[in-house]
Amino acid sequence: MDADADEVDICAGSLSRDDHDIAHDRDPYSYRTSVEMPVCGDTIDKVPNKLAFLQALRSAIRAHRDLYMAGRCIHRDISINNICYPNNEENKPNAFGYLIDFDRSISLEREEPNARKRHLHRTGTLAFQSIASLETQHYIESKQKEYLNPPLIHDHLDDLESFISVFIWVISTPFGKHQHSGTRSQQGTIRLQELFQDSNYYASSVKFRMLRNGRVELGSGWRKSAAISGLKDALFAFAGPIVDLKDALRGKSALSVEELFKRAPADYQQVLEAFDTAIEAMQVELGIQPSPV
Repeated sequence: MDADADEVDICAGSLSRDDHDIAHDRDPYSYRTSVEMPVCGDTIDKVPNKLAFLQALRSAIRAHRDLYMAGRCIHRDISINNICYPNNEENKPNAFGYLIDFDRSISLEREEPNARKRHLHRTGTLAFQSIASLETQHYIESKQKEYLNPPLIHDHLDDLESFISVFIWVISTPFGKHQHSGTRSQQGTIRLQELFQDSNYYASSVKFRMLRNGRVELGSGWRKSAAISGLKDALFAFAGPIVDLKDALRGKSALSVEELFKRAPADYQQVLEAFDTAIEAMQVELGIQPSPV
């Protein structure tokens, strides 16, 4: 099957700028959904099997790529609640996953002179925000202006890092029959999730150390999967240089929207290829005849 032949749904219909937002002091470069939401299934943390988890997350990343590259729009609120997988016959037969909830999405044209900079850091669910986003919020709250000029705008790299946080959140959770066992793994999961939701500064520090040492305790039911371990290593290898880049730019310079847009295809390709490899490996682990993803 062709790599782009599977069904990828942005489960929110069309997006349009709403004059009501401008009139009521909302970001004029943000988007809001105005159509009825179709049935999308359960959230990604409730997947019935490991292969479905990988396929749903990969499809959501592809949907994000398509929205960014074709629509010049960025989601900015990647979380376990905004990625769904199909779980009933009402869904399209070839749909593996959905990306939903565009209330915080924003147009890339926000860099125009009259775009209000104060909106650029208002992004996402705390536990899944990127390190740069968490640090920006910390510097705003602590009034450390030297780290805020020029501002590091929220870009596709932040959202890709958020997808990685979703991946870590799920694989650190006991899977299947282990979910309610009260094991040490489950206690470790609770601790990790608490740290991800701590203060902006502490949560960013936890994520930074996790990427640096390349270690995260996998939940029971995930540990023996070479596909999951391999994907974790590949995603950390992708995220590490991104974190270093943003740290080097902090308070000194910033990549423009067009510079980010130019590098985006290679960034998405690197992440999606890592998922393709993991999906094929997972099919082998489950005794399923591997097929192109």
